Amino acid sequence: MDTGYTLYARRRYKTSPGAYILTPPEFVWSKLAVNEDGVYGSWERLPEFHSISPQIWPARTKDVIVKVISDGIDPTGLRELEILQTLTSEPLKSHPDNQCVPVLEYIRHDKWVFAVFPRWSNCTEPNFESVGEVLDFCEQVTRTLAFFHKNGIAHLDVAPENILMNFSGISPSSGTRQIRSLFPVRYAFIDFGCARMFRPDEHAPANERLVTDMFIGRPSKAPELELQQPYDPFAADVFQTGTFFISYFYDVSAYIPEFFPLLLSMTAVGGSPKDRITMSEAHRRFCEIRDGLSLPQRYAPLDIQFMGYLKPRSVSDAVGIREYFLKEKIFFAKHQLQDKNQQVADASFWEDKWPKLELHDHADERTTSK
Repeated sequence: MDTGYTLYARRRYKTSPGAYILTPPEFVWSKLAVNEDGVYGSWERLPEFHSISPQIWPARTKDVIVKVISDGIDPTGLRELEILQTLTSEPLKSHPDNQCVPVLEYIRHDKWVFAVFPRWSNCTEPNFESVGEVLDFCEQVTRTLAFFHKNGIAHLDVAPENILMNFSGISPSSGTRQIRSLFPVRYAFIDFGCARMFRPDEHAPANERLVTDMFIGRPSKAPELELQQPYDPFAADVFQTGTFFISYFYDVSAYIPEFFPLLLSMTAVGGSPKDRITMSEAHRRFCEIRDGLSLPQRYAPLDIQFMGYLKPRSVSDAVGIREYFLKEKIFFAKHQLQDKNQQVADASFWEDKWPKLELHDHADERTTSK
């Protein structure tokens, strides 16, 4: 390309080898992954990269993402460009709470505008290993969203797919995965295609900052988006963030009693959007919880296998999500014990409700109808 970027060659699945040795150098703002021996630092050799996709792009130099932002006509793209330029220009650009993935440059071609970003990795991979890592994540996410809200920006698509980590590469198939303890982890937002921007006045009346257009969104979107009437986008952000945290980090409640009530105050299930706390209040309370942790609490290990394989895809009811997880966890524990103790108890013992778990009727209906 005339701008100095080289696009990776498109390779055919049936005619190209499926494994490559990747040797990218360290890139600006991001950290490289641990190697196959569990050693963190500069790469000498990355594990082979196997792809089952018809198209693969092996990273061989400083890796960037080039995204089409606007075609100069579509209002969604024009709105995203305006928001992105606001966040990546002074005075907001250098603010420490502004954690969106930095834009290296904008490329303009005719009416088209492209943004060039450093390539970062998924925020939830590798899995979170400890309570402290989860609370650090929650603190950074709510701090950034509170900053957006203070400056009149509602993201409206808060999801793990739109939060990246300053980590480039892959984790090993064996050995340590505790990469978050090895460097200062930074989480940052991407994708402002659903976002809305208002005059930066967080004390403005709510009826002056309403969204009237509707979009499909994610299953975890706030329930008021289904009502086909104007809604508060900032309260919707709070709901979606709380639901996301419950979906991924419910296990933290076993170690930190204050954690789950905080998430419930963000979702206010069954109540009005006005009943939810603000993002600034959510951030303040996450900081209180994190700063009050003892060392044993901070480094308490999480049930990462269970967290990794049982993420809800369609349930947006915060209480229902937690009950669904508990029910599934008991189901797996029960069957593991049954396999190990086939000669100890007869089959009728395992057919009973064991152990007894009280669920709300609506949660039972929802989870059993899947």
